[in-house]
Amino acid sequence: MAIFFSQSSFFLEVLGRREFTHPSTITIMKFRSLLFLSAMTLPVFFTGCSSVKTVEIVADGSIASASVQVDVVKDSSAVQTVSVSQYFLPGNLVRAGANPTTVRFGTGSTSYPVSVAGKGSKVVVLAHLPGYHEDATGDADKRRKTIPLSGKYNGVKVTPTMRVNVSQGGITVSPTK
Repeated sequence: MAIFFSQSSFFLEVLGRREFTHPSTITIMKFRSLLFLSAMTLPVFFTGCSSVKTVEIVADGSIASASVQVDVVKDSSAVQTVSVSQYFLPGNLVRAGANPTTVRFGTGSTSYPVSVAGKGSKVVVLAHLPGYHEDATGDADKRRKTIPLSGKYNGVKVTPTMRVNVSQGGITVSPTK
């Protein structure tokens, strides 16, 4: 004689007058083992993944003392295709729509941390540098760099803080240790 309870997959089998076995005990034990193994391997899996939390904008000496603006924005096709020279003109609609976080040098500080929370999977850093610079789309323009917030940047794993160096020659990006 067997008794089934369909709602909870609970199964009891009557062996004798008052003896019951619980065949699903093996299933519960397997479930507990699987749960234990998952709990042990999950942290190992996630420690391999890093994501960027902060972009540290650092200016070299000549840029730190000049009146230079650097924007950090969420990546979009409009931000990638607009000329950097046009982007920094007053009233530019791409810049206004990008909701930039702007860092201004020339006030004495040479380093500013910028949080990238809520900016999607990639951010674009644009610098309004003095002097003539050739306009190009995307990262071909030395004044614009796209930084993925997880995975790798130029073959190197991203870190929670990525360093953006701003110089007269353009922008370079590197992970911090």
